[in-house]
Amino acid sequence: MRLPFILRSVRVEDEKQDMTTKKTIEFSSLVVEISTFEDKSKYTFKGALDDKIREHDIPRAQNKDVIFDLSQIQRISSTGIREWIKIVSAFKNTKSLIFEKCSVIMVDQFNMVPETIGTAQIESFYAPYFHEATGKEIICLIKVDFHGPFLAKREAPPMVNEATGDALEFDALEDSYFSFLKHANRGS
Repeated sequence: MRLPFILRSVRVEDEKQDMTTKKTIEFSSLVVEISTFEDKSKYTFKGALDDKIREHDIPRAQNKDVIFDLSQIQRISSTGIREWIKIVSAFKNTKSLIFEKCSVIMVDQFNMVPETIGTAQIESFYAPYFHEATGKEIICLIKVDFHGPFLAKREAPPMVNEATGDALEFDALEDSYFSFLKHANRGS
């Protein structure tokens, strides 16, 4: 019988931590890399959340802080949303659940389906900006703690093109794009 995923596990020495366990779970359209340290676990999701994933195939960290890196989520289907909500719910009893580097696609889902956030704290997320001189969209990382004063007013923080120093223009409707924040970071 062929499993719907592949599990790889290795032990790795890390300079900052004594011992790290790394696992990789591969679905046909999603890879989940899990790095476990003494006090936390980091899950990096790469690919698509779709009908090929199953929440029960993703190992749970117990009694640790858990970080989900969502920067590489590229596509989400309705079945994937259902499984994602189950995944987030399965981690509700960890010490803390933190979402970092949430892709624009994930932010769109947070705005449409607040249950996709669950009890997680949002540490950082990407947002679309526009560089008028080149006519190109630039995706910028917004850090909730650092950019908090702007986010509290549902305003886009000022960003610059790192290559040219030119000011960038926010490329979405601020009130709509940042509306997920009212469901996130409760109690933070």
